[in-house]
Amino acid sequence: MAEEEVMRVGRRVYVSNLAWKSSWQDLKDHFRSVGEVVYSNVIKDESGRSKGWGIVEFAQPEEAVAAISTLNGTDLGGRTILVREDREDRDVKQYNAENGIEAPAAPAPTARRRCPAGCRSWCTACPSPTSGRT
Repeated sequence: MAEEEVMRVGRRVYVSNLAWKSSWQDLKDHFRSVGEVVYSNVIKDESGRSKGWGIVEFAQPEEAVAAISTLNGTDLGGRTILVREDREDRDVKQYNAENGIEAPAAPAPTARRRCPAGCRSWCTACPSPTSGRT
């Protein structure tokens, strides 16, 4: 029998494009339609203003999957929200650490194009693909 790969799904989702006035209660109310919300938070800056994103945690991983498939692209506070799995989910990180699973390495940065004259980047004096100069 072939070795099966198990995908560990977290219980937390990341929600972006929130209206400035959205609160943790708004998130909880909106997401409770797909499962039991055990935690919700809208992230704020030093002045107390919303940064436009938040975290919602569910009781079960299946509820987080349902939230992603059901609520991504829905309206909350007059804005279309984006919902995805939280990449910082502590449950997934703990599971991976306990089972010797390492996160994939970040891709290497791509090389930037340089000006043919040797400048650090395209300059106004040199021809560039968008300047129309030759």
